[in-house]
Amino acid sequence: MHQTTELGLSFLTAIPMEQKAEKECLAFVYAVQKFHRYIYGRHFILITDHKPLLAIFGSKKGVPAYSANRLQRWRLTLLAYNFDIEYRNTNSFEQADAFSCLIATQSPPEEEDIIAKIARDINVIFDANVNRLPVTAKDVARATAEDDTLRQVLEHIAHNNWPKKPSSAIASYAHLRNDPSTQQGCLLFESRIIIPRSPQPQTLKMLHEGHPRINRMKSLARRYVFWTRINEDLEKLVRTCTDCQEAAKSPVKNTLCSWPHPDSPWTWIHIDFAGPHEGISYLVIVDAFSKWHEVIPMTSTTTTATLKELNRLFTQFAFPHVIVSDNGTQFTSAEFQKFCRHRVIEHVRSPPFHPQSNGQNERFVDTFKRSLLKMKNHGPTLDALLIC
Repeated sequence: MHQTTELGLSFLTAIPMEQKAEKECLAFVYAVQKFHRYIYGRHFILITDHKPLLAIFGSKKGVPAYSANRLQRWRLTLLAYNFDIEYRNTNSFEQADAFSCLIATQSPPEEEDIIAKIARDINVIFDANVNRLPVTAKDVARATAEDDTLRQVLEHIAHNNWPKKPSSAIASYAHLRNDPSTQQGCLLFESRIIIPRSPQPQTLKMLHEGHPRINRMKSLARRYVFWTRINEDLEKLVRTCTDCQEAAKSPVKNTLCSWPHPDSPWTWIHIDFAGPHEGISYLVIVDAFSKWHEVIPMTSTTTTATLKELNRLFTQFAFPHVIVSDNGTQFTSAEFQKFCRHRVIEHVRSPPFHPQSNGQNERFVDTFKRSLLKMKNHGPTLDALLIC
């Protein structure tokens, strides 16, 4: 099967200084995610006329440490796919170059024979997504058949006869008429399963396990499920969650100033203690460059115990140039100051009664503490809590 499809991606004026390499990277990620159900699980070749991308996506060494966090996230996204990247001169890059110079019209629906050839791949993706849901495929298919709106949508897809003037309920799905497909009696929008009304409360409960914030829940939902007004339902769930409201923090009182951004990993770190929780305190270390965090459970928070854990960690990651902490007795003691002097480490302390100054760490400590508070009645392990 050989088929050519063009995609268009416009850049908003909100990022007018976007670098060309980042635009090319975004085009890669956008195309791969758009064709996810066709290429996932298969080996494919990405061809580009932008040679710097070979160093970003083709290097076996990974993205250089000095690369922007955005490039690192895109590289991690593409790790789920099996591909090789090849460079081709612009003069030999006619197809993509021609499409980039044209104003593409809406692509027509795919022919039935093309859909049949990829049905097996769609089935694999469907099984992978439905296994993550709190309901089975049969439950979703049964609820879809009992839902008046989705039953009509199924009929319109099966007979390819979308009404020119649909009802208000059908109209909410009409703009997706070129994307939905069916699998085992369930509706799919791209690779996401369209959830009928009756299983939606169970699905919302699953998405809110671990009490993530609204943006995190929306990100999870965009991977697996879809229904109209799903964003409003997610926002309402978080606003009405008692545990989330009890752990909500007060608004920021003043505009915060950022610390200088380091130019390499593990040169500038922020440290603090969280807890105690059930007799255990947690030493939290955050790298200001990579945002990498370490959480170490401790039964004793004395200076000696703290330095023992820091020394063990520094022998693994190297000694930093700067340590930022609050004014806890572990960090203000003469023993800690001596430790920093002998290792040529600059120790910076935040002002008393102003923990926001140690924002890099306080932000993660705040999230960690609130997660402990939210999950106090559920008794998860530390590893399970950190994954959430």
